Amino acid sequence: MESLLISGVNGYLGKYIFEFFAKLSFKIYFLKRYSSDKKFKLKVINANFPEKVLSREEILKIKNPIIINCASATPSNSIKKEIFNNNVNLSLAIIELIKLLKDPKLINISSQDAYGQNLKQLNDKSAI
Repeated sequence: MESLLISGVNGYLGKYIFEFFAKLSFKIYFLKRYSSDKKFKLKVINANFPEKVLSREEILKIKNPIIINCASATPSNSIKKEIFNNNVNLSLAIIELIKLLKDPKLINISSQDAYGQNLKQLNDKSAI
């Protein structure tokens, strides 16, 4: 059985992805971001038991993992540097998770424009 680890499940796109795959035979986990000791981390939570955070040992046992990253920090009242840092830190946390999992696949999706908050695109010469 494939296992889906979905970030951004409380957002626009993540909610619909979760609802679609919940009807199929996938084992689903939520990825929730949090800060601890000024470090950005991810919690892995079984969708069937949302009150329980998986331990490292439980994460290592996840079979056929597919990470679907739908999370994007795009609140209209945030400053660009904050949005940039949040998204980079989330990407780094996902990379750390990938290192733990056996042969994971990653699908990176963003629905940022669905909210009508299209920020000026950053490039390598943009001031942050």
